[in-house]
Amino acid sequence: MRELADRLRDGAESGELEAGLDHESIARECAALDAGLRTQWPNSDRSFDLTAVTRDRGR
Repeated sequence: MRELADRLRDGAESGELEAGLDHESIARECAALDAGLRTQWPNSDRSFDLTAVTRDRGR
């Protein structure tokens, strides 16, 4: 979470992200979301190919 918070802070400092955000809280929320998706998605009958989605975005 520290690395993500640092990257968010860097983005705010460069003007890429809005200033005044709570970077640590956002990083914790992202980690919680990621953990939740990792546990819930496999329990559903759906499939999701993140690699394919990422490749498609690059086109």
